[in-house]
Amino acid sequence: FSSVDRDYILRHLPRRVVQLLNDSLVLKNNGSKSSRLDQLLPSELAALLWSLGELGIHCNRDDENSRLAHRKMNLVTPIPLLSTEEIESVSVSSSVDLFCGIIKLGYDQDDYPLLINNLVDLGNRADSLSPEDLYRVTDSIVKLQRSVEGRHRSENGNKPLSISIENACDNAASSIEKGEKKSNADIQNKNDGEVEKIVTQFEKEEAAADVIINNLDPSESKKDQAEQLLSQCNHLLSIVAEKASQKISKFTGQDIQRLLQIYVITPVQADVVVDAIDEEVNTRVSALEIAASTYSGSVQDLVRHAADSSVEAATALSTFSSAEEKLSASFMKGMKSLFDKPGNKEDDETATKTTSSAEDVARQVNRAAASSCKAAARLERVGKGALINAEKTLRDVEESAAFELGRCQELIAAYRRLEFKTGTRKTRYDEERRRDMGKRILTRLFQ
Repeated sequence: FSSVDRDYILRHLPRRVVQLLNDSLVLKNNGSKSSRLDQLLPSELAALLWSLGELGIHCNRDDENSRLAHRKMNLVTPIPLLSTEEIESVSVSSSVDLFCGIIKLGYDQDDYPLLINNLVDLGNRADSLSPEDLYRVTDSIVKLQRSVEGRHRSENGNKPLSISIENACDNAASSIEKGEKKSNADIQNKNDGEVEKIVTQFEKEEAAADVIINNLDPSESKKDQAEQLLSQCNHLLSIVAEKASQKISKFTGQDIQRLLQIYVITPVQADVVVDAIDEEVNTRVSALEIAASTYSGSVQDLVRHAADSSVEAATALSTFSSAEEKLSASFMKGMKSLFDKPGNKEDDETATKTTSSAEDVARQVNRAAASSCKAAARLERVGKGALINAEKTLRDVEESAAFELGRCQELIAAYRRLEFKTGTRKTRYDEERRRDMGKRILTRLFQ
């Protein structure tokens, strides 16, 4: 893209899209809102929400002036509530895009049911998540947990989340018990022998339900949804950690480093995946060290030797196949005239299959030789035109790879120093070493 196109994509296009979506907001007769988002398919909605989140759009449904909200890149339209069946109909990558897009855009308490359905779907299809998706889901879950817990503390004065339905049931039971005691006292005070009314079990249950309905309010329902959302987050986080430990060999160095940063900075306790990462990082570091100590020759020489060997193998195989085919054909023809019955086609089919197999092997060797020659020619072109040859570049990349793996080892060591029960971190040095370092630093400062 040119600078003009990039400026248009990053500044003007997002605002135009947000303006189109905000202007389509319509208030229905029943009080609900609808927009163009309701007309999209689940896969299209997931792609759009993820794209808007990547472009820096934010959901702000409390914006007073919805007509001008697009100037501040605020999306005021509500996100449609997708059912579990609708989310299951999309691919795993689309489901991940939907979840990560909602987290990037921002959400409110009305989106809790959608997030719960999305988390349930990701948990059921966790086996199909790629290494990149595992990192993205982990990062989004951690952000969601911190946001929900922080929002609850700000609204409830740092009180922990509790199950509101149990409190409502307890209040209902106490109200019924008080009502029964009062009724019994009134009956005992009556001297006219009035017959005591029999309260059936159905009436008791109906009274309990009425009390529960009276005690429950929208805020209590939101608390219950928040607890369910946090429970699904914890469940999916454990599943993702287990899957990541199983697929850690497929992770790139960047993905491993970003995953460790989440576990260390947040922090999140995931001993299983960190142990697997530790073993994998040590294996990769050992492989680089062995290669550096035993490697001889340049990469150009190796590729050229591979290309020459492939060409020789293809030529020899082609020559051998042609000679063998002629000899086999003449020999089989003579033997067939002596022993074969007229009209028997089994030998012809066998010879045809043998010839076909040889041709397949020859084609595969020719393709391997062609690929090796292309790689050798490409390295030769770069080596003739560049100031730094490919061997020097490759060695620099190997050194940087070893450095990045060393950063992963430092993050693992930082994770080992975490105290998850107390929320503190152990120091890297003992007390005596820290005092000695402090004295040296102060001595140099005041010299």
